[in-house]
Parts: sequence; structure tokens; C-alpha cells
Amino acid sequence: MKISKNLPAATFALAVLLVALGVGDLDYTISKAVAGKSSVFGEFFNRVGEVPAYMGMVVGIAILYGGRRRDILWSNILGNVLGLPLLALFSYMLVAVPFYYAYEHTQGGVPKSVAIGIFVSAAVIFLGALLVINNLGEDKIRQYRKHGLILILLIVAEILIVNVLKVLWARPRMRSVESIEQFQHWFQINGPTWDNELKSFPSGHTSNAFAVIAYSMFIPETRRLYVKLFLIGALTWGSLVALSRVIRGDHFLSDVVVGGYITVFLFYLLSQLFQMKRDAK
Repeated sequence: MKISKNLPAATFALAVLLVALGVGDLDYTISKAVAGKSSVFGEFFNRVGEVPAYMGMVVGIAILYGGRRRDILWSNILGNVLGLPLLALFSYMLVAVPFYYAYEHTQGGVPKSVAIGIFVSAAVIFLGALLVINNLGEDKIRQYRKHGLILILLIVAEILIVNVLKVLWARPRMRSVESIEQFQHWFQINGPTWDNELKSFPSGHTSNAFAVIAYSMFIPETRRLYVKLFLIGALTWGSLVALSRVIRGDHFLSDVVVGGYITVFLFYLLSQLFQMKRDAK
């Protein structure tokens, strides 16, 4: 089940769905019917849904740092100056972001004891990554440099694209829309805006969640069954996060559909570009 083989069909299905959601009040009706702000399911995926993106940054940075050319002075210096701080930053974000969402609406924010636990856990991840790098060795890690680079480019690109679209579209979030008269279709551009309640389209949580599909690169192509099963699991994870965003009232159905597709398409595009580069050698 390769992404490249299924993308045309998925793109066609997306186009049909967006046309359907752009006609009348179907997008509004479906989304409102699914919404249930007190859902435990919604809260769980609100907290952990973006973990694949932050984990991907940790893995990607660790690979590029571990595979740097230590015999080339500028490469070694640049790797330490940029690689170590970025690895520390995303190790922290990997742990901190779920707790940020858990306490974002509580008075006083994250408790001090929890904050200390976050720092300790982030330090363990950071030091653990360095230990793995040291044990695997430069030559072994260098075999995965393409994978690490694709991971980083994918996540950075999808975050940038999604957030630019959010600012430009300025679509009200579902929880802010009290009636059909206030509803804005997905194709209506109202921006720019900096108001978070007007950043519904597309869904950033969903886009970050679908980054998990990129982990399939680390499974040997000869293990086709494992690749297929992993992709099914990855798409299921992304779909559950997408559903949770609608259940919480954070997004409309069209927001999460486009958010997920952006990441899937970017992964396909980056994979093809790197494949073309390899074939050209």
C-alpha cells in the first residue's frame, strides 16, 4: 500500500468531498452533529495528537546530527552549534506540548512539580538520543540521512503552510459559530487575521498527526506487509485525531480533511523528489 499508488484516488476523493462540503450547509450540519465538547476522546487526542510531528523532529535532527561529517571542520561545528540546541528544544516540546494542552485553561497553568517532571523527561529523551547516536555510530546513522531530512522538511513545510493558510483564510472555528448565518464555507477567504478563533482552516493538529506516515520510510521495502500494516495504523491515527478536532468543536470537517491531505501530499512530493535525485546519480 504505497502512498504514490493511492494518492491519485485520494486526491479525487478529496476534490469530490470538498465540492460536496462547499455546497449548502452540509459541512456545518455534519460537523455540528459530531461535536461534543466534553468528550474524553476529544480531550485525549487534543493532548497527544501532535506527538508524531515533534517526535519526527527529534528523530530527524538526531539522524542528521549523528550522521554529520566529523572529519570536516565546518560540518562538525555547525552540527554542534545547531544540532544540539534543536535536539534539546524538540525533546522538550515532545514532552511539554501535551501538558500545555492539559493545563491551558486552568488557573496558574502547568504546576511547578509537573514542569520539573517535563524538564527531567526531556533531558532523558535528549541524553537517550545522544546515547543511541553514540552506540549506532556515524556510518550506520548516515544510511538514514535521507529519511531524517525528509522528516524535518515534511514537518517544517506542513506547519508553515498550514499556519499561513490559517492567517489568510481567517475562518471562524466551529465553537465560535452559533448559527448557520455565521457559517463560512471552506473556500471563503476572509483574512488576514491573528485571532486564534479565526484560524479554523486548515487543522494544524490533523496535519501534525498525519506526519506519522513518514515513519514508514524506516521499514525495509521488502517487508511489504509491515509497511502496509503501518500505513493503515498511521492513517487510522490521523483520522482519529481529525475526528477529535471536530468533536471538540475546534474545526469543521473540511478543515481536518484538508489538514491531513496537506501532510500526505507533501510526504509524497518529498519522497518523489529524493527518489528522482537518487536516480539521477
